[in-house]
This record gives sequence, C-alpha cells and structure tokens, in this order.
Amino acid sequence: SDTPWEEHEGLLPIFNKPQFQRSDLHASKFEELYYGRLRLLEEWMATRNVPPQLHQQDKDLVRQGSDMGRVERRSTYVRYLVNNNLPACRQSGLEHYLEVQKSSVAGLGLFAKMDLKKDCVICYYSGHIHSPSSFRWNGNKHYVFELTPMIWIDAGQCPQIKARYINEGEEPNQNNCKRISLLDDFCFAIIATRDISNGEELFMNYGKDFWQKQQPSQD
Repeated sequence: SDTPWEEHEGLLPIFNKPQFQRSDLHASKFEELYYGRLRLLEEWMATRNVPPQLHQQDKDLVRQGSDMGRVERRSTYVRYLVNNNLPACRQSGLEHYLEVQKSSVAGLGLFAKMDLKKDCVICYYSGHIHSPSSFRWNGNKHYVFELTPMIWIDAGQCPQIKARYINEGEEPNQNNCKRISLLDDFCFAIIATRDISNGEELFMNYGKDFWQKQQPSQD
C-alpha cells in the first residue's frame, strides 16, 4: 500500500530537506531503486504506457487503475529513496588540500591549499539526482548541473561536497577548472585547466544551460 509520504499533498518539495545526503550503503540498493523502479516509473509517465518489467512493489498502481497522479507521487517517493541511498561519493585524494573561504567574487569559494597541476582531478561534484520533472519542485536551483538531458545533479543539500563552493569567474580567463561528466557514477570530475598555485581560488564556467535553469518556471 501507499506510504503516508505518498498520500501527503506536500510531498514534491521533499528534495530540499537537508537529511537526504549521500550514504555508504551498498550500491546494489541504489541500482535496484534507480534502474529497477524509478526509471520505469518515469518511462510510464512519459509514454502513458505501463512498462512490461514494472517492479513488483509498483504493480499495485496497475490494480488501482493506472491513475497518473498516483504514478507521479510514487515516482517522487521512489526518488526520495534513491537520494537517500546514493553510493558513497568518489574521492580524488586532494579534498584535504581544498578549503572553503570567503570568495573574491561572491559568498563562499573553494581555494587550493597546495599547488595543483594542469589536468589533475581536483575533486568531484555529486549530489541528489533530479529529472526535469522533479527539478521543477526544487526551490534552490543554484547547485544543479545537467549530467544528461534527463539527469541533473544537485549538491544544494550536500555541504560536504567541496566542489559545490566553486564559483564562476567574473571573466572567462579567470576560470581555472572545468567539469567532466562521469555518467556511470552520477557525478562530475573537476579538472584543472592550468597549473593552480597554493592559495588560488578555484573557478569554472557554469555554462549557459545553468543560467537558463535559474529562470522562474513557467509551469
């Protein structure tokens, strides 16, 4: 049967709750939830057709008449479970040499505490997994980057992810690192685009897509 979460009309904004952070739980749980349930529920919503391999725990939705409102609520609840069972974050080994301080351009920023060589992996940007539909309900869009058109990564409620503090340079030549998508790991690698000196602030180009997503939703 449906959980109390699914019956609550205020369910959709649950992604903003701070306790939903990455854990060290076994990756198989995440894979079951994401590939075995969430993707099939989203396929159902997109095509309006019941997927033939629908997970056993979601077959009650068919018996209840395939109401799309219930399918969307179930999808949102399963996304909550996915984001509560994310695999442990990848580590570059350099996180200890990165420090969050007051930025020279806005708010907080991330600074190198050792010399970094061009092309080295500085750290990783990971967080909660959104789809275009779930992203609409995310109040804070300032930490969301597009991994694929259907997968967006949000580090907004994951303050332990140091990459979330990297600002965009005020001028293009100020940027000294970039994001590389790692699709299998649901994250980005942050790569140095030049040698970076001890004490320098890290900057990267956020891209046009990022700024377009900051516009108010028309839905």
